[in-house]
Amino acid sequence: MPLIQLALALSLGSVAPAEPPADVPAAPVTQEAVSSPAASSTDPFAPTPQPEAVVESPPPSAPSAPSAVRPHTRWGLMLDGGLPDLAGASVLYRPLPWLRFSGGLATNTAGVAVRAGVGVALYFPITPSLNLDVGHYFGADYRPLYQRLGGSSSDEGIELLKDLSYDFASATVGLEVGSPRHFVFFLRAGISYWSFDAQNSEAFLRTVFDDPGISADPVGLRFTSPSAKLGFLIYFR
Repeated sequence: MPLIQLALALSLGSVAPAEPPADVPAAPVTQEAVSSPAASSTDPFAPTPQPEAVVESPPPSAPSAPSAVRPHTRWGLMLDGGLPDLAGASVLYRPLPWLRFSGGLATNTAGVAVRAGVGVALYFPITPSLNLDVGHYFGADYRPLYQRLGGSSSDEGIELLKDLSYDFASATVGLEVGSPRHFVFFLRAGISYWSFDAQNSEAFLRTVFDDPGISADPVGLRFTSPSAKLGFLIYFR
């Protein structure tokens, strides 16, 4: 019986777990090893997880610059000839592309006038326009002009032309061709109003009636007539 007990004691002592050597440190457990799915997985055939691909968003595109709109030219010059102001030159100003104002001088070879106008034009390849103009011719001697046109110095009433002034106004429609930014040729037609004042009428009546005592106001003459004009516009700024 004691032999059996001794054999059991020897067999139990041979299967006891061996303690690790004291000089070999145990491997530390890191956070990656704990948190890594590969380290914690017990399946040796499990696929190794791949890192997620980082998709970079494209940088925001810069806003496209707005297309530059060329402003209309505001200042220009008009040269024209016709009735009622015969020939003239004016400075143009356009606060809006379709609206223009003008102001300048005119001449009929005998006198000089100041004039002003306003016009509206909606631009197409052939542009219609509507125009209003007014002006005033200062007093001048029109007798030489009357004679150049075929009159005689002995004609009755010629003395009324010695100091003659008149006002005029015209309303016309026109057609314009060209570039609204640079050069435009125009043709206009309409109606004109004339208002003449003969400052020398008193001297004329005294001569006709041989009466130095006659007094008279300046003789006035008012009438309307067709109006026509052609010219061109130059825009430079």
